[in-house]
Amino acid sequence: MIYFLLWMILPVVLSSSYALDIPEGIYWGHEWQLGYYKHPPFSSWVLYSFYKIFGYSGPYILSQMCIALTLVFVYLLGSKIVSKPKALYAAIFVLAIYYYTWPSIEFNHNVAQMPIWAGLIYIFYLILNHNRWSLWLIFGVVAGIGMLTKYTVVFLIFSIVLFSLLTPYRHLWLSAKPWVATLLALLVFSPHLWWLYQHDWLTFNYIQSRSESTDHHYNPLVAFKYLAAQVSNFLPLLIILLCNKSLYLNFNYLNKNDRNFLFFMGLFPGILLFIISLIAGINIKDMWASPMWSLVALILFSLIPESVFNQRQRGLIKGLWIWLSLITLVMASYLQFGGQIRHKPSRLDWPQQQISQKVQQQWYTMSQCPLDNITGDNWLAILAATKMDQMPSVMMSTSKSYSPWMTLSRLEQKGTFVLWEKGKKPEIPYLSELQKNQNLVIQQGEWSIAWDKVPNKAPLVIEWQAFIPKHCTQS
Repeated sequence: MIYFLLWMILPVVLSSSYALDIPEGIYWGHEWQLGYYKHPPFSSWVLYSFYKIFGYSGPYILSQMCIALTLVFVYLLGSKIVSKPKALYAAIFVLAIYYYTWPSIEFNHNVAQMPIWAGLIYIFYLILNHNRWSLWLIFGVVAGIGMLTKYTVVFLIFSIVLFSLLTPYRHLWLSAKPWVATLLALLVFSPHLWWLYQHDWLTFNYIQSRSESTDHHYNPLVAFKYLAAQVSNFLPLLIILLCNKSLYLNFNYLNKNDRNFLFFMGLFPGILLFIISLIAGINIKDMWASPMWSLVALILFSLIPESVFNQRQRGLIKGLWIWLSLITLVMASYLQFGGQIRHKPSRLDWPQQQISQKVQQQWYTMSQCPLDNITGDNWLAILAATKMDQMPSVMMSTSKSYSPWMTLSRLEQKGTFVLWEKGKKPEIPYLSELQKNQNLVIQQGEWSIAWDKVPNKAPLVIEWQAFIPKHCTQS
């Protein structure tokens, strides 16, 4: 509990800005769309809701809740397979897997998937053992929500289907239950499919454009880079078990069905990404696998003889305590001193509060109307928007299609505020039309903002331009 509280509080206290994925998700969720140009919508809806309820700390609370819920599902599954003490240890030792610690300071679609993966696996285990209608219906809803969170959940769904077909559980497909669950999952996912159709498959077009912009010569060696990253992710867990002489490969303590289930569901999805990368020679992002490994600790603890486990519990907890203390200390030090050590700000070191205050003060000295939207440099725009008292909409500079809630008519009626780093003005949708509009008053200027986290760095110089409807101008 103390660990989770620290990881909720320390980023709020020690960082001066959000990491990239947090303000991006918040501004998406602010618009309550059925989809966005990078991802499906569910994660952003939840993130924005926590931001509205809990304020600036909301994303950090949500992220740790996702990790904690993942641990709960691992415990529930483990308690069906091993003793309850072992299940508890297996659950808390998920925190000895790197992906479930450091990356969680940045809530994103990977973190959002973690409890969904663990929950789906647990529900599937219950289905295999009880085959009730209620379980299949819950599975369908959660699978649909998973697909609304990130498309990579399809790897888990594929693994579940494959496992059922390769084992005696294939008889389940002879009943109506899995087919109804499939239809229910598609029903939950269908609003996003309709949105994709209406927006010319925007998300897939974005993914394609990103892949075309990168060099993708066939290179099977990138698969081993991915594999090495995954193995290194388990090092804290493996080291703790080795130091306590608790790393065993004894498969006699599990019945065959449970053993097959654990190993397949716990390892195959991550290995599947390796196989795809090896065959296609494409670079799989390491973090795509982050929700896939929640059962690894349960697998390893299930192999420990009960007598050995009973003798080593205290040492195991001590090892975990050392690891969690160390990673928490490193996290806090990085947030507080990282920019000074590197002489370069990370995304967490930007003067978000000052940027936001400058925008608000500047706008309200010129306009009597609320600031409806902000645009310009994407990073600066989302930083400013997500720290304001009344959050405005954000319009991406990249393409009109990336911000379908913004139209020329809205901009002409409400105006806009544009900001960018000096000398780096991006191409901004509709800007040329706004500059010709006689009903808008155009003001511009420049700010110089110090880097509190990197005091020796030259100040951040921001240029801005405001388009204010004439009926809103201060007299």
